[in-house]
Amino acid sequence: MRNLVIILFLLINATTLFAQSSISDLYKQWAFEDINNGHFNSAVSNLIHIDDWSISDYLEPDSVISFMNHIYHLDFSSAIVDSLYLYVSKELKIIGKNYYSNGDYEMAKYIYNQQFSWNVSYIGLFNVEHSILLNNLGLLYSDLGEYEKVEKYYIEALNIMEKISEKTSIEYAVLLSNLATTYEKLKEYAKAEKYYLEALDIYTKNLETTLPYYTIILQSLGQLYMETEKYTTAERYFLDLLNVLKSNSDIYQVEHNMVLNTLTLMYSRIGNYHKAEQYALEALDWCKSEIGSSHPQEYATTLNNLGNLYLEIGDYQKAEQFCIMSVEFHKDINSHQEIDDVSQLEYANALNTLGQFYLKTGDPIKAQQNLLDALNIRKMFFDLDPISYIGSLNNLGQLYWDIGDYPRAEKYLNEALSILKSSPEDLQEIPYATIIGNLGQFYLDMQNFEVAEKFCVEAMQIRKRILGVNHPDYAIALNNVGMCYVHMGDYNKAERYLIESLDILKNTIGALHPNYALVLDNMGALYSGLKNYEKAIEYHSEAFLLSKDILGTSHPNCYTSLNNLATTYLDMRNYESALFSFAQLLHISRNTFNKFPKKYATVLDNIGMCYAVLNKKAKAKKCLLKALNIRKHLLGQSHSDYILSLHNLGSFYYLLGDFAKTEKYFMGRKMKGAVLKMCV
Repeated sequence: MRNLVIILFLLINATTLFAQSSISDLYKQWAFEDINNGHFNSAVSNLIHIDDWSISDYLEPDSVISFMNHIYHLDFSSAIVDSLYLYVSKELKIIGKNYYSNGDYEMAKYIYNQQFSWNVSYIGLFNVEHSILLNNLGLLYSDLGEYEKVEKYYIEALNIMEKISEKTSIEYAVLLSNLATTYEKLKEYAKAEKYYLEALDIYTKNLETTLPYYTIILQSLGQLYMETEKYTTAERYFLDLLNVLKSNSDIYQVEHNMVLNTLTLMYSRIGNYHKAEQYALEALDWCKSEIGSSHPQEYATTLNNLGNLYLEIGDYQKAEQFCIMSVEFHKDINSHQEIDDVSQLEYANALNTLGQFYLKTGDPIKAQQNLLDALNIRKMFFDLDPISYIGSLNNLGQLYWDIGDYPRAEKYLNEALSILKSSPEDLQEIPYATIIGNLGQFYLDMQNFEVAEKFCVEAMQIRKRILGVNHPDYAIALNNVGMCYVHMGDYNKAERYLIESLDILKNTIGALHPNYALVLDNMGALYSGLKNYEKAIEYHSEAFLLSKDILGTSHPNCYTSLNNLATTYLDMRNYESALFSFAQLLHISRNTFNKFPKKYATVLDNIGMCYAVLNKKAKAKKCLLKALNIRKHLLGQSHSDYILSLHNLGSFYYLLGDFAKTEKYFMGRKMKGAVLKMCV
């Protein structure tokens, strides 16, 4: 009956497209019926009469797979068999990609492996179709984190393309790029650079047809050089990319904004805040004029980046403005549309930045609220972004550390460490080094020198092994170890570490960077410990002026340098200069000291000693007693800061000739195990 229908169709001179389409549709309909009924031989007989064999869009995957599993049993001419075999491979590829796109990696793996076996048995290995399969397997195992398999599949695919003379094709360049991305994830940066550049060369020669790939490879190279601290080279690729996107701004509006934000981050990282601000404001203008209404998420992220930048610079008025705008904009987006996981994490980033703002400007209650909100969101998406959650734990640890709640600070920092150590085979060493470095500083502050040294040295060794000795992060790790030895009184060791840290920073990020000023200030602390006060004053002064020029007087780094300068004058018994510096300090940070009582107690204690020596007894007594009470309730009676307050009060009463009270405070100090030493 079917043959009669076909003959009738052919007898009619059906030359129109409609007629041809009708015949094809009829054969396809019969093929579908046959496949669903398990009549695979008949299904093939119908499929060979049509050009478009794509059936995976019309049938259930199980039916298609059953059909393909039986097709090799059928007996047809070699030409038909070859076509069918290639067709099966392509259909399996489509089904596998569908499972992969939907996140069903196990089914995708199963289908791809079937396609692999099919290719090996029936169409051979040296063809573009098999190369594409290997690429798809590489992408799948990359998502699963099995990078040894990823590398193997990509290299196999490249070898096939080379043997069939496809070394200049787009597919070959895509494989090169994917292999480069794999090496970048494995931190094999030299190999990643090599393959990215080879891919770029192919795309550049075929720019008219490869523009999307070309933009992606420029972005990848920029990110690679940024990650490896080669900022001058990174800048070149990002600016090239920006020019390409500007020339095609009608189709690359969002990408244009993303590159502006990346340049903001890069210039901020190297301390070039002028350029960072320039690109951040350009990104904001671009959002407002080009993409604000259609991509509100990009606008909210750009606001947050500006808030972060001004927070780093120390322009807290602008930081507050943009941080709050970003959080409110995110809230508005959430109330009007269903947001995806990435948008939720961006909202958490905005809350985290606002929390950091309140922490730095002395409002720990609001800081805690926002940091906890960020933590809770990041906890929900832990599987998607575990490092951000660990970062939130670290930030809350820093908050409680700053306000003197040491048990909670220790709890959050150790929780972050426990999560990182829970999967040794997947340990991310740089975040791990960051957390143990912070724990080292925490235990140093708590005067647990043995644990502090252990953590700081381990963090330094990890950064040295992974980043090399010419990296700014390794320099900061050296600085932290050096400061351990300063506090432990091992000044010779400390000097070696701090000098090496300064040299590396100067040669990598330059001498006009906040981190360089930080290490200068620590050099001052070293020489103060050695009682080389002239050198100490020189380093503290240079650090203060540099921080003031880069960050402004309201920045915490300026506070630290000025406090250290004033303390050194106090150690030199230059009380007039010390009192002047402490007065400057109070003027700069008057509104924040009551929120950070430990720092406030330190300044009160130092000012009290200045007043005592300058014979301003009432003011001296008031400051010293207030500092003592804060330290007693905040730190406990075994802490060295409390013991120092006892010592200073004893010295104060000694100057007054009140030896009974002198003995009382010195005896109190002795009971805590301090060494007797008169400072006046």
